[in-house]
Amino acid sequence: MSISYNPNKRWSFTLKETFQHNDFLKVSEVGRTKFRYNDDNEMYSYEDPTTKNHKEHSLLRTKLTAAYDIKGFPVDIFASVDYGRSLNYNAEKWKFTAGYDYKINKKNKVSLFYRYTTENIFDEEGADDPNGHLVGLGYKFDF
Repeated sequence: MSISYNPNKRWSFTLKETFQHNDFLKVSEVGRTKFRYNDDNEMYSYEDPTTKNHKEHSLLRTKLTAAYDIKGFPVDIFASVDYGRSLNYNAEKWKFTAGYDYKINKKNKVSLFYRYTTENIFDEEGADDPNGHLVGLGYKFDF
């Protein structure tokens, strides 16, 4: 669900709420063959079964974006803050993004942006994405 507010031709503000649910199914055994050397320096193989548990992640994400259209220049600059809070496990994630869209024509844009991501996980499930910096390049096409 999102809502946009455009106070004039140049500025636009968007607030977006997203519910996300990920369901990871249980895998009882993932067989891998490993090779090792024994004491006599002879290679042997053995099966290494691995069990992965079922897990479900539900989270609520809030994203606030501000964009400014520079008059007489084919560039729109933007900045956004994205906050995600888990509903069934203990984690929170922040994404801070700034960049610009270069308008090729009315229907095509190229984006260049910088993003800093930080995630706090308070249990043993582990993070999906590493904390840190990201530089991105994108292409947008309007139908």
